[in-house]
Amino acid sequence: MTRNICMALLLAIISTAVQARTNSGAEDMMRELRRFCSDKELKVCSTHYNTAIYSWYFKYLYEVSDTIAPPTVPKALRRLTEAFGRNADKATNIMFLEAGNTRQRAFPLRDIVYMFPDGKKRYNGFRFILDSSKNYYSATFDGDDGMRSCYQLVWKPEFFADKDNRLFCAINGSISVISSTDWEVKMARKDDEREWSRQFDKVIGESNRDTINGDIMVNQIKTIAKKYSENTAAGDQKMCDAIALLTDRLSKQFDGTLTLYQYKEVADAISGMIRQTDMESKRIFHLSVSKGNFRKKSEAKFKKPWNTDNSKLTTVIRNRLCEPLHDGCYSKLVEEVFDYKPVIAAQPIIKLRVSGTSRREGKLIGIRGSALDNTYGTRTREGKFGFSIDKLLGTIITIYDDQGNEIHAVADTVPLVVDMEHGILSGSETNMRFQAVQERIKALQREAKKYIVDLDGNVEVTDSAGFFALLDTLAADVVKAVKANCDNEIPAYLLYSSYQKLSFAQLSECMDSTKAYSRNLLMQPVWDYYEGLKKRLPGLLMADFECEDSSGKTRRLSDYTGKGYVLLDFWSLYSYASRNGFPEIKQLNKRFGDKGLTVVSVALFNIPREVKEYTIRRDLDHWPHLAAPEGFDSEAARAYGIRTATETVIIGPDGKIVASGLLEEKLTKKIEELMESLGKADDKR
Repeated sequence: MTRNICMALLLAIISTAVQARTNSGAEDMMRELRRFCSDKELKVCSTHYNTAIYSWYFKYLYEVSDTIAPPTVPKALRRLTEAFGRNADKATNIMFLEAGNTRQRAFPLRDIVYMFPDGKKRYNGFRFILDSSKNYYSATFDGDDGMRSCYQLVWKPEFFADKDNRLFCAINGSISVISSTDWEVKMARKDDEREWSRQFDKVIGESNRDTINGDIMVNQIKTIAKKYSENTAAGDQKMCDAIALLTDRLSKQFDGTLTLYQYKEVADAISGMIRQTDMESKRIFHLSVSKGNFRKKSEAKFKKPWNTDNSKLTTVIRNRLCEPLHDGCYSKLVEEVFDYKPVIAAQPIIKLRVSGTSRREGKLIGIRGSALDNTYGTRTREGKFGFSIDKLLGTIITIYDDQGNEIHAVADTVPLVVDMEHGILSGSETNMRFQAVQERIKALQREAKKYIVDLDGNVEVTDSAGFFALLDTLAADVVKAVKANCDNEIPAYLLYSSYQKLSFAQLSECMDSTKAYSRNLLMQPVWDYYEGLKKRLPGLLMADFECEDSSGKTRRLSDYTGKGYVLLDFWSLYSYASRNGFPEIKQLNKRFGDKGLTVVSVALFNIPREVKEYTIRRDLDHWPHLAAPEGFDSEAARAYGIRTATETVIIGPDGKIVASGLLEEKLTKKIEELMESLGKADDKR
């Protein structure tokens, strides 16, 4: 219900802009878009990335008997694609890419990125990866006042089996609209490699890149970083783009090994470029240095974290992506602190033996701990591999390959044999039980495809009712599996992977300090989160705290309480779940802001100036925003045991906590109930 209201408002806003500023082609596209989003055959959700970009993700789902027949395209999607064709003569730029069209010439582009100014820097509006599996349509219309409106449609079919092994076909896609005067397009052409290579040679000089060792790589990356700074200062964006793309290519071509010190030098140099660049190049640099490539080729030199002398090894802030149900949805910013010393003292080191098979085209097999741990890698030989490594007994490990396959296991003395392609594991009784648990989770992951759209890693929920019901099923399954495996380490993996999605009551059923799994390394952040929940249980008196507001003035939470209900929203600019949840909170403030609801948002890890700029730009400055730059160590976060963002706490007129941890429809439903009861109480007076 609330999603539909938000979607209608977004359409109304864009429609007004289109009618006032664009030509008849854009007006026709907007009419067709409104018709498309209201079609009953489709599941549609809206996303507002920034002030200039509006997107609608859609899904058309139906059951099939086999995968032989071509996908059925819904009528609404056919009408929308026809609108692109009939308005082509009114557009200043138009591009079509149709999957499976043999009459179509080879498409010259690999991807398209739409960029927008954001102060001194630019950020990536959105990026389309173009391949033969997708249908892509784009049309740009110029208005009389310089306003340009660009419509992009991308969709592709997907066949999958659900948790009951019924076969489905899903048409997944998105329609996006850009309406601004100052956006631009960056296109990566397939035939640009030769030009980039020439540009690259200007940067690092001629060299035999097939024989680069670690020292040469460090020197070349440092030279690249220097050239990048020079070209940034000179405003040569083409050269900067070439450096970003070819840094990524160089990292992929590098076949040597970096020492830990060499990797640190490479990472520092690339981090310097990240601080100067736009969001798309930042993404490319980030992939080069941290998610793979250089890191994969240096991890063999990393020290084992459990050999450290530090009591508290590290604080990790990362996105937990609705694990283990599906990556990409409702990601939260999380703080996790690991203390290795008690684990080392309690568990012996064993020799872990792993062997198995993988697809012949696969080259890399790795083993890593589920927390901060050493990663080991080896290459397959004729599809076979083997490991014999030291591990702490009871460590939860992940065995993975470069084809995207993963298998989790418990490190014990019984040798493991794995089939990576089919996800089959054999070993001790504990690991055989672990295999059964993972099969259940994989079934729920398949089921999740009914409720989400996944386009190149951009995941949106199109059926929130079905998705949250599936999350409830996952939570119940986790509790059941924990109770069935309380004599081994499997619960540590289950709870670590899903503790954010469990209620306090569900966690209470699982948190037993007398069980061996409770002392597993992975349980440390779970215990921290559980203790934090105890500070915001319903019925407790609110805890007061002090923060600066977005204008720099000191405020206390008690300044806003006692006049009705307070919705306390902990968020961060670095959390997608926070940014994605603002339309919901904005609607709640609009509906109930003058009827007894006060929204107070607390921005974690952000200073007042950042909060003010963001909230004004996104039209979110209609309620108080407080800044807590110390993040999870701030007075506000510690007062309520906050270890993740986004989190919500509802405080009643009597100063007592009413509820916490509610998001999306559950939050809206609870606020509606409270406002209704508040209205009835006022009527009695």
